[in-house]
Amino acid sequence: MTGTQVEATEQAMMTAHGLTKRFGNLTAVSNVDLELRSSSITALIGPNGAGKSTVVNLLSGLLLPSAGEIRYAGGSVRGMHPYELAHLGVLRTFQTPRLCPGLSAAETVTLGLQAHDRNSWARALFHTPGLHKKEDERRAEALAVLEEIDVEGVDVEVTALAVGTQRLVELARALVGGPTVLLLDEPGAGLDPSESAALAALLRKIAASGPAVLLIEHDMSVVMSVADRVVVLDHGAVIATGTPAEVSRNEAVIEAYLGPQES
Repeated sequence: MTGTQVEATEQAMMTAHGLTKRFGNLTAVSNVDLELRSSSITALIGPNGAGKSTVVNLLSGLLLPSAGEIRYAGGSVRGMHPYELAHLGVLRTFQTPRLCPGLSAAETVTLGLQAHDRNSWARALFHTPGLHKKEDERRAEALAVLEEIDVEGVDVEVTALAVGTQRLVELARALVGGPTVLLLDEPGAGLDPSESAALAALLRKIAASGPAVLLIEHDMSVVMSVADRVVVLDHGAVIATGTPAEVSRNEAVIEAYLGPQES
């Protein structure tokens, strides 16, 4: 993957302690502790409405915690804006892909590079000599990432692509920024079994390249095959943490989310 990567040494890149979010009288997230380690996939699972997406919105700066602390590489990032966290390498996808109508897949991913280029606005405004060269370099880098994750139709208008492909384009836009922490909100939603298997292989490849990955996913076959650690939420609180095998045997998790397992 492109961009600056931390060494793949399983260090804690982002942690949350006592993370809480209240909306009026509703507590959506309650006293959540979380640790995201480099080269590792942490799956965040639970019933609909458990608070999973709220956790991602807190970690990515879209929401301000009501209580608790968020740290990145040892320093507090509580209250940072999404663009500030993105410059640090904390990048994300959304439950519903957020893409720009009218742009191709390649142009969409190129935006991920422009967002990390502090001088791009000056080149565009003043038409500096390096503008066209830089644009060509960005497109080449965007195409390389799209090819790496097997996206076809790179010059097709992005909202005309199948939803599964749109999710991959949004993932590519995050990857091209060189994430050190990658927050994925249901990247497998709507995929068929073969697409889910391909996603699982891709997630393992991404984690092996260095980033700490937080994965929200309802497809338990994907979770069980890729997660190093699983955190289970119910009604905004953590009810279990462990390996996929440990969590799958946890009685509280079975009752709240997984249901009885076939023998």
